[in-house]
Amino acid sequence: RNLQTMKKLTQKFIDKGLSEDEALESAQVDYKKRAKKTMKTRIENNSFGFQKASKQSLEFFKPLMDYLDKENIEYYVGVEGNSEWFLASGVEYFYSYDFCIPSKKLIIEYNGEHIHPNPKMDKAEWDRWTHCWSKKSADECRDLDLEKIKLAESKGYNVIEVFESDGILSTELI
Repeated sequence: RNLQTMKKLTQKFIDKGLSEDEALESAQVDYKKRAKKTMKTRIENNSFGFQKASKQSLEFFKPLMDYLDKENIEYYVGVEGNSEWFLASGVEYFYSYDFCIPSKKLIIEYNGEHIHPNPKMDKAEWDRWTHCWSKKSADECRDLDLEKIKLAESKGYNVIEVFESDGILSTELI
């Protein structure tokens, strides 16, 4: 879809009499402006539809969701057409959060340990650990997780981190 948009924008500038190189450069500038505007709107409306919760986290959150539904308390989790909660740090950077109860200013992050290194690991495990897709180290991934938590806390949210090996139930958080 992005490629199609770039082709259309480039053609628009060629039709205006620019050379191919000039048209491509102008299209890139135009595309970046459009993308920033779209991102700003999505951030303001918290309307990102592409982040979805893992099956593992949904199993964890399901009892909490049932409780909150019964109590008629609004929450955000990436399931059943809903998107995860997002917070922005400027227009370029945003973070998604697994579970959020906005009225309580509470965020719960469920961390599968193939994606998030558990700080409780011993040093040897920590040094061997790599992200399952990006192959980033435990230090790199933990720094990103802490950055995300710090942003939420700076906006007044309490953040609870739960790691899959913690063995707790979401109902214990209620």
